[in-house]
Amino acid sequence: MIDLITTRADVDEQIAAYARLLIAGIVQATRDLAVPPSESERRREININDDAVESLQFFFGRRRKLFEHYCHLIGIEPDAYRRNLENGRAMDVKFPLYTDQHFRAMRLRIRWWKACREAVAKAEATT
Repeated sequence: MIDLITTRADVDEQIAAYARLLIAGIVQATRDLAVPPSESERRREININDDAVESLQFFFGRRRKLFEHYCHLIGIEPDAYRRNLENGRAMDVKFPLYTDQHFRAMRLRIRWWKACREAVAKAEATT
C-alpha cells in the first residue's frame, strides 16, 4: 500500500516539499537504472554505466539504507519497490516514462548486479 505523505491533506507544506524532493530522488534513480545497456555492457554482461551502477547501489547495495530511509519517510515499502523493479513494474503503475524496453533494461541490469555480487561472495568464501 502506498501512502505518500504528499497526498495527505493535513501535511505541512514544508514537509510535503521535502517529500517531493525524496520522491524525485527515487524517480531519478529508477530512470538511471532504466537506461538500456550499451553494446559493450551487453557483450561483457556487466554494468558499466556509472549512473546505473549508482542506482543499483542505491536500491540494492551499499546505499540501500538511504533508499529505505527515503521510502519510510514518504510512505513507500522499500522491499515492494525493489520487487517491482525486479519484476519489471514500477509500483504496479504503468508510467508513461517507462516502456517495456526500459523494464527489460532494469531486469537485465539487476540480474547482472546479482550475478556479480554472487561471484564476489563465492570468491571471498574460497579465500
